[in-house]
Amino acid sequence: MWASDQVPVAGVPMPQGCGTEAVSWGVIQGTNIGYVYAWDWTTASNPVRFKNAIYDLLNNKKVGGLVIDFRMNLGGDPSKR
Repeated sequence: MWASDQVPVAGVPMPQGCGTEAVSWGVIQGTNIGYVYAWDWTTASNPVRFKNAIYDLLNNKKVGGLVIDFRMNLGGDPSKR
């Protein structure tokens, strides 16, 4: 189970889950601001997806600002107190 303080942002798809699709991005609807969600840094492809997100937003979409949202809480192990 994943817990996230993240909320949907118009124009930006939410990540599909921890693993290979844990970074998503887009332009906030009605603005020139890029938004990046990141849920996982441990899967090998996600640092590449994050790099691609920043490149796409800055160089292709030419946004004027960025929001990077990595407020994912993977929790802890309740058996270890």
